[in-house]
Amino acid sequence: MYIDDQKAGTIPNKDTKSYDLAEGSHILYAKIDWCYSQVLTVTISEGERKYMRLSGEPYANLIILMYLIIVALSVLFAYFTAIDTIFYTTPAYPLLTLYYLTLGRRKYLTVKEQDIFK
Repeated sequence: MYIDDQKAGTIPNKDTKSYDLAEGSHILYAKIDWCYSQVLTVTISEGERKYMRLSGEPYANLIILMYLIIVALSVLFAYFTAIDTIFYTTPAYPLLTLYYLTLGRRKYLTVKEQDIFK
């Protein structure tokens, strides 16, 4: 987690961290390897507490599972027919990876304010 462009600490998976901030405006973002979250500006008033939630790509595991199922079905389809469909499905995962390495690298993580009563 970065606060005002300074590394404030590391948040392990499924963990919670607390940071004390002075009143005023602060810039928050998270970073993992080459991927970032979008920048969030937070204004803290005297005595105020705010809760933020850091999360990764919400559908990452589902996307990987769907891709593996599609490739497996394509291999089975190609085995039982004369049509080679694996050529059409194989580029999907590398293209998704390329997206997160380039254009989507600032959208891989999400930091947002959270209402603790929801």
